[in-house]
Amino acid sequence: MLVSSIGRFGDCPPTDREGFLAVAEALHSYLPWRIIKDGEQLSPVAYHRVPAGVQKHYEEMDSLGQFIAIGDALCIFNPIHAQGMSAAARSRAFVRRVAVRHRSSERGLDR
Repeated sequence: MLVSSIGRFGDCPPTDREGFLAVAEALHSYLPWRIIKDGEQLSPVAYHRVPAGVQKHYEEMDSLGQFIAIGDALCIFNPIHAQGMSAAARSRAFVRRVAVRHRSSERGLDR
């Protein structure tokens, strides 16, 4: 079982077992704490911090060739917000709509 504790705006959860359990115990529901308090910890508490979202500006490049950036290649979201897969799926759907439209036009996909 993987258990995560999430903070924001500088309010970061502790990285030691006792602090992690204290955060779980202070939640509005005791269920997470009851589940993990007697569990065997298989690895150290991992700490991952994403300070900001990133958007890459490929439109400023001199030449893209036949390159299409989607998903994390285009923009990187903090995984806590669970937007990455949605952004990748929406990008894919957009690329498909554009490809279908251009494939049926006189210009084809080369333009």
